[in-house]
Amino acid sequence: MAISLSSDTNSLQEPLSQDQAVSTKKIPWNAKWLSGDDATLLDSLKTFADGNLADNGTFKSAVFTAAAKALKDSHKTSGGAPKTAKSCSCHWATLKANCLIVQKL
Repeated sequence: MAISLSSDTNSLQEPLSQDQAVSTKKIPWNAKWLSGDDATLLDSLKTFADGNLADNGTFKSAVFTAAAKALKDSHKTSGGAPKTAKSCSCHWATLKANCLIVQKL
C-alpha cells in the first residue's frame, strides 16, 4: 500500500488503491525480443507464408497480425511492450537485414 503526501500541506492523504499504484508504473513503449520470441516469429511467418507473400518481398499484414497473436504474452517474460503486428513487421525487417549482412561476410 502506498501513502502519498499532499504537496501543499505536507499532510497525509488517503492511501492509493492497488489500481492507482499499478497505474503509476512506467509502461514500456518498445517491444523487447528474446531468442524464443524470434523463433516464434519465424515459425509464424513460415506457417502463414503460403499465399500471404506481398509484392515487395515481405509478408502481408495478416501474417504479422497472426505472429503478434502468437506472441501475445511474450512481453511478460521479455519485459518490453506487448508485440503488435507493426513491431513484428519491423523486427522481421531487422532480422532479414542482419541475415543479408551476415551472408555477405
